[in-house]
Amino acid sequence: MLQQKGKQVRLPELQNFAIASALPADHLEIGWIACAHGIRGGVRAESFSGNFDTLAGCKFVWLGWGIEWYASQIASVTIRPGFALLQIAELTSRNDAELLQGARIAVTRAQLPVTAKETYYWVDLVGCAVTNQTGVALGVIENLIATGAHDVLSIRDEALKSGSRLIPFVDAYVKRVDIKAKRVVVEWDTSWDDD
Repeated sequence: MLQQKGKQVRLPELQNFAIASALPADHLEIGWIACAHGIRGGVRAESFSGNFDTLAGCKFVWLGWGIEWYASQIASVTIRPGFALLQIAELTSRNDAELLQGARIAVTRAQLPVTAKETYYWVDLVGCAVTNQTGVALGVIENLIATGAHDVLSIRDEALKSGSRLIPFVDAYVKRVDIKAKRVVVEWDTSWDDD
């Protein structure tokens, strides 16, 4: 059973939905269903990163809330600025699509396109330790923020009154990224912090 807007929803009641035996261990949540779109079961999807290029080549996704996830086929994807329109094969009406509002969208790492050199998936940056060029620990990346101009690292540092610092994810500040070692080196002096 899924909870959605104060009511229980069980997607298998919708035609052709089948609960996934298990969400793949390498799954990544990339966005959520914002609302129904059109009368034939289309949905408008939002992305955590603001980028839906991942979905363009996907034939299937997992949809769900909490611990219950459903493998779903994608019939079509239309990428628009800031969102994507999806036609999920199992959905045939707007009423069906409305039940999915708020559902998370997940894909596997294998479905992600290979990144270009010095390009990183946010999920790979989250959890990386951040130090400055002199080796001073600045915290751990807990999130990234899309600002339009460039992304910003949100770095948790309990030593700061605010609990975090924001550093633009641009070459002027980010000097080295080692995803395997989960380490990012930045040009940053602690005297630049607002706390």
